[in-house]
Amino acid sequence: MNRWKMHKLGFLNFWLYDQEEFLLENGRILLRGNNGAGKSIATQSFIPFILDGNRRPERLDPFGSTAKKMDFYLLGDNEDTKEETGYLYLEFKKENLEEYLTIGIGMRAKRGSGIDQWGFCLSDGRRIGPNGVRLYEKRGGQMIPLSRQQMKNLLADDTNWADNAEMYKELVNRRVFRFRDTRQYEQLIQMLLKVRKPKLSKDDFRPAALKEILNDSLRVLTDEDLSAMAGAMERMDALEGMLHSCREAMQDARIIRNEYTRYNQYVLGRKGREYLEARSAVQRLVHQLEDEQARCGQLETQLAEQEQRREQSLLFYQRAKAQRAAMGDEDLSAKQGQLVQKLASCEHLQSQAEQGALDLKRLKDKIYRKEVSLRELTQRRRDAQDGVRLALRDLQDGNSILELGPEHEAYTRELQMGRDEAEQKEVHAALRLRRKQIDHVLRCLERAGQAKEVYDDACRMLDERETAVRRAESTALDAQLQENSERDRLRQAFAERQEKNVRLTLSEEDIHTIYQAVNRYSSWADWSAVCNLMDDRARSAERELDAQRLRLQNTQDKWELEQKECRRTLERLKSQPEPEPPRSAQIQATRVQLAMGGIPCAAFYETIDFAPGLSQEVRDLLEAQLLDAGLLDALVVPPEYLEQLRELLAEYPDCFLLPGMPAKDPVTALIPDGTGTFRNVAAACLQSISQSDLEAETALLPDGRFRSGLIRGYSRAEGPAGYVGAAARRANRERQIQALEEKIEALSKEAGAAQLQIDYCDACLKELQEERAQMPTAVDLDQALEMTAQAHRTLEEAEAERERWLLQMRAARQGLNSLEQKVRAASAGLPYALTVPAYEEARDAAEEYQGLLEQLESQYQELRYAAGAVKDMENAIEDQQDQIDMAQQHNRTIQRELEINRAAAGELRAFLDRPENQARAKRLEELEREIESQDRENRDADRKCVQLTEQLNASKEAVQTKKQRLLEATMDGHGLETYFSEDLALGLSGMDSKQGLEKCAREAVSRMQASDQDRSHEQVQEALRKNYEQHNSSILKYHPEIKLVFDAPEKPNMLRQRYCITLNWKGRDISLYEFIQALQAEIEMTETLLEEQDRELFENILTETISLSLRGRIEESRKWTERMTALMSTLDTSMGLTFSLDWRAKKAESGKELDTAQLVALLNKDRALLSREDSQRVSSHFRIKVKKAREEAYTQGLSPNYADLIRTALDYRNWYEFHLFYQRGENAKKELTDRVFNQFSGGEKAMAMYVPLFAAVSAQYQKSESPVTCPRLLALDEAFAGVDEKNISAMFELVHRLDFDYIMNSQALWGCYSCVDDLAIADLHRPANASVVTILRYRWNGRIREEIP
Repeated sequence: MNRWKMHKLGFLNFWLYDQEEFLLENGRILLRGNNGAGKSIATQSFIPFILDGNRRPERLDPFGSTAKKMDFYLLGDNEDTKEETGYLYLEFKKENLEEYLTIGIGMRAKRGSGIDQWGFCLSDGRRIGPNGVRLYEKRGGQMIPLSRQQMKNLLADDTNWADNAEMYKELVNRRVFRFRDTRQYEQLIQMLLKVRKPKLSKDDFRPAALKEILNDSLRVLTDEDLSAMAGAMERMDALEGMLHSCREAMQDARIIRNEYTRYNQYVLGRKGREYLEARSAVQRLVHQLEDEQARCGQLETQLAEQEQRREQSLLFYQRAKAQRAAMGDEDLSAKQGQLVQKLASCEHLQSQAEQGALDLKRLKDKIYRKEVSLRELTQRRRDAQDGVRLALRDLQDGNSILELGPEHEAYTRELQMGRDEAEQKEVHAALRLRRKQIDHVLRCLERAGQAKEVYDDACRMLDERETAVRRAESTALDAQLQENSERDRLRQAFAERQEKNVRLTLSEEDIHTIYQAVNRYSSWADWSAVCNLMDDRARSAERELDAQRLRLQNTQDKWELEQKECRRTLERLKSQPEPEPPRSAQIQATRVQLAMGGIPCAAFYETIDFAPGLSQEVRDLLEAQLLDAGLLDALVVPPEYLEQLRELLAEYPDCFLLPGMPAKDPVTALIPDGTGTFRNVAAACLQSISQSDLEAETALLPDGRFRSGLIRGYSRAEGPAGYVGAAARRANRERQIQALEEKIEALSKEAGAAQLQIDYCDACLKELQEERAQMPTAVDLDQALEMTAQAHRTLEEAEAERERWLLQMRAARQGLNSLEQKVRAASAGLPYALTVPAYEEARDAAEEYQGLLEQLESQYQELRYAAGAVKDMENAIEDQQDQIDMAQQHNRTIQRELEINRAAAGELRAFLDRPENQARAKRLEELEREIESQDRENRDADRKCVQLTEQLNASKEAVQTKKQRLLEATMDGHGLETYFSEDLALGLSGMDSKQGLEKCAREAVSRMQASDQDRSHEQVQEALRKNYEQHNSSILKYHPEIKLVFDAPEKPNMLRQRYCITLNWKGRDISLYEFIQALQAEIEMTETLLEEQDRELFENILTETISLSLRGRIEESRKWTERMTALMSTLDTSMGLTFSLDWRAKKAESGKELDTAQLVALLNKDRALLSREDSQRVSSHFRIKVKKAREEAYTQGLSPNYADLIRTALDYRNWYEFHLFYQRGENAKKELTDRVFNQFSGGEKAMAMYVPLFAAVSAQYQKSESPVTCPRLLALDEAFAGVDEKNISAMFELVHRLDFDYIMNSQALWGCYSCVDDLAIADLHRPANASVVTILRYRWNGRIREEIP
């Protein structure tokens, strides 16, 4: 199969070209001209721009400048030009075939608005030109380029149309170059760009860089080669992707965790500090209360002592007063009466005192019993309080899961404050509502879980269908490539048959029609038009051959028939003594009848003869006149037989002579035959013929005129006379026999020639049939189409299945979203994770809460009862104590009166019993002093009692205040203890709660960072939120949530609410720390799975398919290197330099890796002979390579997929390295290093670069799926600048030996070298700033350069 070669370059309305075409000779052209002539513009417009449509300025300019953009080449510098449309096209032609293919780009530029670009391909045989496809339309003598839509309509083939550069690049690759992977095509274009650069020796090319280029030019393993590992690689890619995703999530999660840990340390530390401070405050207040209570007791004791002192002093005062009063001046009788009264009063008061003592004892006994009961009731109340406190704590713990909310807080707060009005109605109502909500959410979650399972199944099936679609797409792509290849082969086959066919030839229009049919062919029905066309052309050719054969057959039949007639005539002549003139069958039948009827007769010529002395010309003319006048063969019959003759002629036609009147000047040149019969009749007839009078009835004039009755004419002798005269007849007979024999021989030759031509026609017909039978058919294309159709059916089925599962997935997703929305709506305001376990836990917590609430109510009722009983008992004791106090007061009053009366009675008795009254005055004086002293003592005691009472009241108030403060501090402490314990219960600190709250609190305080001690909670919280928002992108799929937990604190200055970060892991909400642990476990498990599959995968490398592909590529590269070295060694340079390549195996980079030689040896080893150790060594080697490649990628900030890592590990090009050597003359071969290269001259550098670069480009073209038909293009700007003449010839020889087609440009180069057999040369001339380019065209044929007009 011949390859495509560049045939024609075309411009339309581009730069300075209105319409210009450059024809190439055998795919080659050299553009000459000074700077500014446009040679570089022409070069860069086609390589690379026409190949991929990439119009970046630095690619258009060979020096990489961005100064001029494509807009300039369309709009120019004239600001008045606002809009232009232009075209570039490149026509390819198959070698030695009239098969064409054209690629082109159209562009529409608007000043200030950029460029609209489109591309196309003509693959159906149509060509751009006046007689083909026109890229313009004429309007008023102007050529207006076609618009995008006009061009698309003209093309009428969407498969050969591209709306943008990317599509165009894929189109050109698919139609022309056929690289399996577009990236290989891009690599080729990049290589062409590197080679195109002018003055390579002055550029940045060095041997080190060249080695990389040579390495990149080698063929790599294709996806087809790796197809055996495709499934495993897809799984590895999926695992690698999952691992990468997990690692990214881990990285972000750890960053968030660091700030979250700091936040948790701050929150727990501050709560611990507040708890410890509250605990210390409670202890301090307890001590203060105890101190105040002790002081109050002391004051009570002091007050009691002072009251006792006051009462005692009052008693002593009153007694002294009584004694003083009793020692008055009354007489003894009065004293006696007074004594009796006093004694009676004493007896009565004694009785009252005794009764009062009994009553007091009875009251004290009652108080004692009540105090015993009070102690029992107090203990019961304390037990009830403990029960309530425990039940309240259990309720708080139960609510830590249930999180009932403000009703619970209000209820527990009331209980904690000891208020009797605490009611359970609201909390019961809230609990019922919460249980109802939980049950509703649970039902929704269960339905959502079922929907999630359906959704997951749909997603899994969708993933499987996606994989199936990708595989089907790959198969469809392969089938499509095969179909395109079959179409190309079919077109190629037609082109080849067209070249080979001799009989069945097709016109260009027919070929164009067939190519279009091939392009549009989709089923056998579409082939009927081609078959009909070929059949029509075959039938047309067959008809022509049949007509020719028929003509030849008719001619042959005619010759044979004529030959037969001649033979019969010859036989007749030979059997007859004399010849006879030609007669009709009727005349012959008449003559036979005359003979049979016995009627004597003779033909007129038999009865006459020429007169002697006549020239042959006169004889010939006379016989011609007789023949033309109808006299020559007319019958001459004796007169007596005329009647019989008439009767016979009535039935058998003939003519006879009847002599008439003698002429005035009878003919003398004819005389009766002296030996013949009917001499007289003949003579009479001759006498009737005039030889001079044309008015006579019969006349024969010497000038050729004649008359025979009404007939007149003019005769010319066409041959010698042969019937008149016996001698003439004998000579005529001999002539006729000879002529007949010659004619028979000539007819035989003609018939033989006709038979040869008939045989040739038969051979042509057979050849036509064979050519028709050998015309290409669409059988292979049908198979390819069937494969494509089957692949597309499979793809459609896969896509339909994918669409079906996509719809199911979407329906499942919609259903799941709906249910999740219902769940969210139902769970709005509920503090639980949206999982079934969480809500089941909440439901259990609600049931437990119900029991705890009932238990708490029972305990609280017991507390109420106990507290009421204690209160009642305390009131009863207080009442009893009041009675005792009153009784004691009454008893003391009685006792005082009793003492007074006794004292008075004693005094009276003593007064009455002593006769003397000497000591009376002394006693009165003592009593006065006593009265004064006791009065002073009483007033002092009363004053102190007042002071102590005030102090005692103040102390009691202080005790009550301290009790209230202690109660509040205790409540605060209990709340802060709850806040700390509930935060500790979150498990975010890692502390062991079994060591006790106080130790945990002190540890939490110690863990706070020093820099956070003075920060507010809002600052720390904002820092966490910002950190979370900055680093949560990679964990979003785990539905992370940062939210406030816990209810608001009882007091604004307390810290309770805090941020908690949760994520959803496999349907369960977990903390960030648990997530990191789970993710780490997932990463480790995935890494283990990857390592295991990694090992299995690399052991599979040793399978026959992959190792065979590797061996093939390595051997192919080694042979290519040898060929390039052999090719370079044959180049004759003026510098005496030769270059060579060496492709050397690398050594192992570490002890765990294999040398390339060892690795290749193992790959070349028979699979059956490989030991387990060998497989492990290969697997270990490749795993290390993959690990290094991954680390390098991560170092560079890349995230490669596993397939890329595998390709890197299996890229045998990295197992070897190129070494470039040079040899100068007979000197030893040396390696060409950068240092040596820098010492080369400019020409030597150019040679050193061009030779390997050309070899690398050649290798790139071998990567095509169809290297036989793939064009081999090359572009050089300022070709071979700096290289001397002889070396330039060597360079051209290398280019031709590598079979490159090229576009070169140069200021001085002509390219006329003996090694160049064909070359088109365009000499461009453009005066400075001129708006036109003059082109002189030349052709070099290997010997001479000739100008093309």
